[in-house]
Amino acid sequence: MNALVMEPVKSRALIVVANGSPDNRVLLILTHTLDGEKHIDIAFPKHKSVSIFDYIHRYVTLGYEYILIVIDQCSS
Repeated sequence: MNALVMEPVKSRALIVVANGSPDNRVLLILTHTLDGEKHIDIAFPKHKSVSIFDYIHRYVTLGYEYILIVIDQCSS
């Protein structure tokens, strides 16, 4: 049985869920897919959709080398 650990485990990779619908389902899919094999931080930022790209540099300054942005829907 795998558990979601909420401790600050610093990894080099980050998944930014910039517009999950709903965000908690996206998180469950990602954690199921990773199945405890990798330690990856997951962020649910205040800025959603494509506006997150104005703030990506902040994650880079925190030391993340790999950043995956998840946007499952965009309004045009």
